[in-house]
Amino acid sequence: MLTYYRYKLEKGMMTLADVPEPYRTQLQGPLNTDQGDGEE
Repeated sequence: MLTYYRYKLEKGMMTLADVPEPYRTQLQGPLNTDQGDGEE
């Protein structure tokens, strides 16, 4: 699901304010960083 939110953010379809926790915290870092969460 994190990948979905990252895609939406990169395309400008949503903002961090639209992303629910805990995904928002994970996405606040650089978007191109692999968090090792198995979502890639």
